[in-house]
Amino acid sequence: MGYGSLRSKNDDLSLQKAAALLEATRGYVRDLAKHPENATLADATGFSPEGVRTALLEMNNLENGLTYEKWNPSSLFGEGGDSILPDLMGIMMKVPQLKSSLEELTGDGPGYRKLADITQAWVSGKSLAEIAISFFDGDDFTAKISKACKAVYRDLTNNAAWGLSALSKMPISGLDFENMSEEEKRKLNNLPAMIYHGVKTEEAVLMRMSSVPRSIAESTGSDFKNSHSDDLTPNAANEYLKSLQASDWERMKPPSAAMTGDDYQKVWKKLSGLEF
Repeated sequence: MGYGSLRSKNDDLSLQKAAALLEATRGYVRDLAKHPENATLADATGFSPEGVRTALLEMNNLENGLTYEKWNPSSLFGEGGDSILPDLMGIMMKVPQLKSSLEELTGDGPGYRKLADITQAWVSGKSLAEIAISFFDGDDFTAKISKACKAVYRDLTNNAAWGLSALSKMPISGLDFENMSEEEKRKLNNLPAMIYHGVKTEEAVLMRMSSVPRSIAESTGSDFKNSHSDDLTPNAANEYLKSLQASDWERMKPPSAAMTGDDYQKVWKKLSGLEF
């Protein structure tokens, strides 16, 4: 469109600009042709070919490399110093499609520890209030909670989840999906969902997908897994939740919860559309 518009003006300056645009486009295509695999990965990840190239180079430069064990949720989202999450966040910050949305969360500390710490806190079940107090500045609590909500719901749950999913699909991720069991694949494919929903287990992801409030998703998920270990599917999760009584919700609610089991059940029914 731009090329045609410049050509149609038919003056020397416009024709020169059109020729320069055409040559720049041809040069870009020639560069893409040198690494066609980057274009394929761009389609698979949503990154630009340049973003794919950057991610591959940065992943290849990680000091200790990547392995399946390091991608395991308990290791990735754990609070120990061995987690590769800060390294992965650092790679995301070099990908143009992700950088602008995540840079507000990087903080002033070494590496990308703050971004990783916020992610780990969110996935481990910390409340927005706790995250606001621990990681954000502000004149008062309202300012802090506002920043925390924006960071988690606008930036983290969308862009960090997308970035993690994309990096896990890279050929040098250390993950051999073709030779994994279905359970291993499912666990890894659930990593972005854990960030999105703010939980740390597969069964809790199922609960969140079924409209269970985040504060009780881990305990209901654990109870569901104990009784349906051979059928961890969305349909089974929905049937399980429909079978619960208020007393069951009471038994599984967090010890410090202000809500009663009956409250939790009513909220779940509202959110799931069973009650209007």
